[in-house]
Amino acid sequence: MTRPTHALVTGATGQLGAALSKQLASRTEQLSLCALDEDGLDRLAAQIRETQGRSPSVAALDVRDAVALEAFVQERHCEAPIDWVVVNAGLGGQIAAGTLLEDPARAIELVDVNLRGVLNTIHACLPLLRERGRGHFIAVSSLSAVIGYDKAPVYAATKAALRVLALSIRPALSTEGIGVTLACPGFLANPMDGGNVGWRPFSISAESAARKIIAAAEQGRAQVAFPLAMSALVRSLALLPIPLREAAYRRITRTA
Repeated sequence: MTRPTHALVTGATGQLGAALSKQLASRTEQLSLCALDEDGLDRLAAQIRETQGRSPSVAALDVRDAVALEAFVQERHCEAPIDWVVVNAGLGGQIAAGTLLEDPARAIELVDVNLRGVLNTIHACLPLLRERGRGHFIAVSSLSAVIGYDKAPVYAATKAALRVLALSIRPALSTEGIGVTLACPGFLANPMDGGNVGWRPFSISAESAARKIIAAAEQGRAQVAFPLAMSALVRSLALLPIPLREAAYRRITRTA
């Protein structure tokens, strides 16, 4: 089992990001957090100081800004070498009732944050981990990446891209002493994005999700998908021919 000495978390003020940050605060000597929400970062840092007695380093930045992100990573790495990178920053949400896709502006934003932001994070951190020949990436994807999700199709597509990216780079990085854990959570309870949440079976708390993700990374697992019942359902649907999968999905969601 491996534990980090210095963990970096992007998207730290989101529901899952905050839970991951709080869990890591008790497991690591140094914690670096970044997100767009400056006030949210200050509140999160205060909560960690109060409950864990530690003061994480924070930066209010946009992961789409490669220059700002790399500057923060370099600064924190010089303070203490980063060995865990939690690639968590991303946008979510669901489409409006009666629509087929996220609106064009939102779709572009989803692709920009959920893909370009991911690549910026990896590009900023990978050379530092390679230089030391050790470290671990946690890529936070989604169960929607496996078979898609008709209530958030562009979001699901970006998470599918992240899933394939993580699985693509893992074999080569493993030979360099760098691990990659792909996390595919299902629905989180009490989603922060609000709005039309619709059908959310087997919802799990962010705290429980964070514990599962960190435990999987500590164990060096390639992938963790949960909740178990939802993961099993998605995997079963993925094995079906597409017409049967679509019919089964319609039936399940209609009777839910």
